[in-house]
Amino acid sequence: MRFRDVRAVRVVLWPRACLPSKPNTFWIIAPDTRGLLACDQLGLAFGVHDGQLRFFTPDGALVATPEESALAARREAARAEQRAAHAEAELAELRAKLKP
Repeated sequence: MRFRDVRAVRVVLWPRACLPSKPNTFWIIAPDTRGLLACDQLGLAFGVHDGQLRFFTPDGALVATPEESALAARREAARAEQRAAHAEAELAELRAKLKP
């Protein structure tokens, strides 16, 4: 499901963790100045990013999806491998210079 603007969502059925005491109760939630819908009990907010309903931290930072986290980990691993290969090549070059 794609969303254009969270402000268009005027009545929200919050997950049980966000409800004070009555599950399956509708609450009228007003977006904050950033357009996010806060859930104090979860310590997160809901909002729209690139047409997708996403989680945000209380300070407005986007929470990465598991797929995004995995992609970032793969990229970091690839950068670490490149740094290691570069360091090995430098070491081999220095060893060659030290040999008589």
